[in-house]
Amino acid sequence: NTFFTIAFALELVLRVVQLRWFFFFGAGYLWNLLDVVFVAAGFFEIVAEDKDIVDVNYVRALRLLRVLRTTTLLRSHSIFSRLRLMLLALGGCLQSLLWVVSLLVFSMYLFAVVFLNSAASYVRSKPEAGLDFDTMTIFFGSMPMTLLTLGMSVLGGLSWWELERTFLNVSPLCSGLLLVYVAIMILALLNIVTGVFVNDSIEVAQNDRDIRTLTEMKNKRAQARVLKLIFEDMDTDHSGTITLKEFKTALEKDEVQVLFGTLGLDVSDAIGVFQILDANGNDTLEIEEFVMGCEGIKGTATALDLMSLTTEVKRLKKNLVRLEKQGKEQLRATKDLFSRPARMPSSGRLGLFDCVDVAEEG
Repeated sequence: NTFFTIAFALELVLRVVQLRWFFFFGAGYLWNLLDVVFVAAGFFEIVAEDKDIVDVNYVRALRLLRVLRTTTLLRSHSIFSRLRLMLLALGGCLQSLLWVVSLLVFSMYLFAVVFLNSAASYVRSKPEAGLDFDTMTIFFGSMPMTLLTLGMSVLGGLSWWELERTFLNVSPLCSGLLLVYVAIMILALLNIVTGVFVNDSIEVAQNDRDIRTLTEMKNKRAQARVLKLIFEDMDTDHSGTITLKEFKTALEKDEVQVLFGTLGLDVSDAIGVFQILDANGNDTLEIEEFVMGCEGIKGTATALDLMSLTTEVKRLKKNLVRLEKQGKEQLRATKDLFSRPARMPSSGRLGLFDCVDVAEEG
């Protein structure tokens, strides 16, 4: 107890040093305060055991609250993401489970009515004891027992061949109906149920923000590792940069094209891709520039990309219309300037002041 208390205390101190004021006022501050209470209760328990101050049973009861601490691990640590996914999927499938159970019970009830009537007719017609008689009275003696028998025959609690062997002697119609029942339940309904649960689990995983964030982070780290391996393979001279020649030579390899294809990158136009990745325009690619550029061009265009492109085109069109309008106004002013005739004096000769007037009009 002392060891774990000291370990929790050291962890708490490190978190306070790292987060500072955000430990008390940031996101998840209630969990942080609860950890402080747990650590304080642990030290109080140690002192109380040594000094016999109070009954430590009350303090030990606080240990049960430490289980709440594990719930934070489900959100903060990626190693518990699978467990979190299963718990969320289980909770999300409860509503579907009720409808599935209702469907299975209804299907079994339809077959149970036929089997129960056949068993009752057989027992009335042949009241003497026997193996078939005992099987009918035990497994098909009442509606609840008939439903239980049909359920066990598909869930493994009872071999359906034991029932089939009896029906072959009693009623060929019921034997064929039992085969139809087993086929429907195992090959159709149970597979449908499995598909429903799997689909619900996928929807839960896609809608949960924390699981989606962890999955995206894991995928990005994996893609970054693959891109770094591709970069190292392209960098034949080990200079830390890639030239256009090295880039084109590497793309001639089938394994490099396959790696780019798995990442969703179309590198059929080597020169065009290189120019897009070369953001600073120095005709070389560094590892960060290569990785970030490949992540930027990966995949198809999204609705946000199309909207951004549409907005940019509208802005350029607006600027072009304004420039066209200004150009037309300047052209019209220039035409008016050159089409205006100069005033000549009546004597036919220009004096000094007449030249000034003509210059001003020009």
